[in-house]
Amino acid sequence: MSGRSARPGPGAVLAVIAVVMLVNLPLTHGWWTSWRLDRAGLEVTAEVVETLEVAPGNEPRHWVTWTLPGARGEQARQWSGEVDPATYAEAERSGTLLVETLPGKPQVNRPVGRVDRGVGLWTTALADLALLAVVGLWWFVGRRTGGALTLVAASAVERAAPAYSVEELDAGLWLVRGEVVTFDDDEVVLDVGSGRRVRIVLDGNDNPVGYQQSAQVIGRLL
Repeated sequence: MSGRSARPGPGAVLAVIAVVMLVNLPLTHGWWTSWRLDRAGLEVTAEVVETLEVAPGNEPRHWVTWTLPGARGEQARQWSGEVDPATYAEAERSGTLLVETLPGKPQVNRPVGRVDRGVGLWTTALADLALLAVVGLWWFVGRRTGGALTLVAASAVERAAPAYSVEELDAGLWLVRGEVVTFDDDEVVLDVGSGRRVRIVLDGNDNPVGYQQSAQVIGRLL
């Protein structure tokens, strides 16, 4: 198992952007559809297939299922949506429902009198908050890998007996002993005990030590 740097690179940033777009796509598409219907929607009279009244708590909710004009047989596509009480009562009485649809695109439609409870908005907002929390944690962990001390290696990283220390030597040099927690081609981060981490910029020096192995290195303050 290798331990790579926790800092997000360009690929990771693009991945986060892609996830944000996917999470928000349904809500964005819904807004775009509503905007198109507001501008160019035409009202047609749909046939009511089913009505349903449900009562969560003390607030009844009314659902209507409909087919558009011209739909015939068992294969006729059906849509369902929540409507206000007046629209529901009229749908039950007449067996019809006014529906807005786009010319030439009957699949884009909504009932007149629709009730929008903003479930999609709240769901998307919660998903965005969860994603923000993950990204924040990711950033925090990435910042922690920088440690309180950053050194430029003055020698190659060496395998060593298990030890945790940071010692100041002569001529501005430091000797660091600890366990490798992350590494890549340019740097290595050592856990030096008590929750402290030290980042070593390799500056061309070798690092033959792997993840969770004990190491030591001499370096200068960056």
